[in-house]
Amino acid sequence: MKHLYRGIWAENLNHGDSLPVGGTIFGDELSIHLNLDFESIISVPSAKWNPETIQNVYEKNEAQVKKWLSHIDCELSPYLMFVARSVQESVNKNLEVESNSVDLIKRNSLMMSNEANLSDFVGNSACVERAALGQYLLQHGLTDNYWSAYMSGVATNEDPALMGDHSFILLGDSNNTYVFDITRPISMHNLPRIQSVSPNFNYETLSKTKNLLFEAREVFRPKTLFYGVGNPGLVYDPKIVKQE
Repeated sequence: MKHLYRGIWAENLNHGDSLPVGGTIFGDELSIHLNLDFESIISVPSAKWNPETIQNVYEKNEAQVKKWLSHIDCELSPYLMFVARSVQESVNKNLEVESNSVDLIKRNSLMMSNEANLSDFVGNSACVERAALGQYLLQHGLTDNYWSAYMSGVATNEDPALMGDHSFILLGDSNNTYVFDITRPISMHNLPRIQSVSPNFNYETLSKTKNLLFEAREVFRPKTLFYGVGNPGLVYDPKIVKQE
């Protein structure tokens, strides 16, 4: 795990890790931790979740995925689309996302105890738990041509005043970088919300600042959000990196 301003960048999350997830409004230290007991929720790697098996399943569905992306004139890699959709469905199933509403009071109380396990939030999860489990699946399932990372930072629409703490996933290959906002799927058909961002959206860039947002454009429809690092409790105008 690598530290950002009030956040974390992690390309590998393992069973038993202690993930810094929050603190207080009076400081920037991430003093609250979540125990990642992944194996209490899902067995990975397994015969069903590894690069070879996923690639084989993708190849059986490749023509259909390509046809759908072509129909909406989307240049996203069909393989990334297939894997992101599979991860979205697996996280929703294993954390029981669709069958339960989130009890924020109960969730926050448990998190503040600083003794919580990921499995404690089955049926009552938010962005931290979903992004962490999603990254765990991706790091075990992607082929070597692709990479992924868990990130906790901030997100907002075009109004910086609405910026809030948020955890999400980064996906990429040698040429492209995407935000995979696994907690906010596109409601129609539960599509993964995948958004293109500048290749400069990386740890090296983000680790050098406390106030930076990147424009993120959805690949399936004309909608824009912003992701990066910052402090929602402070009033300021963040630096924004727009796409060309």
